[in-house]
Amino acid sequence: MKNRLLHFVVLITVQLGFAQNNFLWQGYFSYNEITDLSESSTTIYAASENALFSKNTTTSQIKTTNTVDGLSGQTISSLYHSAVFNKTLVGYENGLMIVINETDGSMLNIVDIINKQLPPNTKKINHFMEFEGIVYVSCDFGIVQFNLATLQFGDTYFIGDNGAEISISQTTIYN
Repeated sequence: MKNRLLHFVVLITVQLGFAQNNFLWQGYFSYNEITDLSESSTTIYAASENALFSKNTTTSQIKTTNTVDGLSGQTISSLYHSAVFNKTLVGYENGLMIVINETDGSMLNIVDIINKQLPPNTKKINHFMEFEGIVYVSCDFGIVQFNLATLQFGDTYFIGDNGAEISISQTTIYN
């Protein structure tokens, strides 16, 4: 009888000792080195190497987003928030782009730049610039249009000599 009781106690102790609750996982990321900033009328968005955070300027509430919440573990190279569409775009050094819908918190991974038939070292996303619902994505190979309404890519511009790839750091509209 003592043997059975001892086995039962050991079994219960082992089960409780190794049980983990998935909802208690937290990420402890460094938010000290900021790589890019974007702002809306009430919120400032900041990107560190592999995480995001935002601060609401009216309520002073801080929200963090990291790999535990669904971001990629790659290095973030660019960040943009569209106030019109209420979406945040996160660009990575490997060409991955994540669209965060701020109304419901959903994240959409866009892998079109990663899948382009280009050398991997030229796919870095350097900058986002929005004009009339189209985001112009500056990359190390050229410029790509991204439609925020349909969440699809449009034209790609290779603006080097004779259509060659050229690194674009930033774009702007000149009227």
